[in-house]
Amino acid sequence: MAVCPWEDRVALEDLLVAFAHAVDSLHDLDGIGTIFTDAAVFDLSGVGFPSLTGRAAIRQFYANTFDVMAAHAHYLSNFAVTSYAGDKASVRTYVVGMGRYKAGGGITMRGRYYFDVVRTPAGWKAALFSMDMLIPPEVESGGGA
Repeated sequence: MAVCPWEDRVALEDLLVAFAHAVDSLHDLDGIGTIFTDAAVFDLSGVGFPSLTGRAAIRQFYANTFDVMAAHAHYLSNFAVTSYAGDKASVRTYVVGMGRYKAGGGITMRGRYYFDVVRTPAGWKAALFSMDMLIPPEVESGGGA
C-alpha cells in the first residue's frame, strides 16, 4: 500500500465526519448526497438492511429513515486508511450510532463503517459503503414514562 499523504488522510476523515453530521441532522439529504458518487453502492446487507445502488436510492433510504426518527447521534473513532492508491482509497472507522424513534424507544448500534472512496474533481466521494456489527444492537421498546 502506498503511504497516504496527511492531506488526503484529513480529507478522508472529513468525508466520514460530514456523513455522520448529515445523518445526525435528520434533514440534510443534500449533504448525504454529496458524500457519494452517482453510482455508489450502499450495502447494509451485513446489518439486515438492503443493498442499494445510486445516490437517489441512498437519498430515499435516508428520507424514509428521517420520517421515523426523532434523534440520531453517531460517534466515529479508530479511523484507518486501509488501502491507498492515489485516487482510490479504503477507509474504516468504528461507529457508535444511537437513535430515538418518534413513536418511542430507540436503538444503539456498535460496529464499523467501511468506505471505498475515489478522488473526483469535487473531492473524495464514496463509491461503496458497508457496515458490520461488533456487538449486537440494543433495542429499547417505546412507551415508557
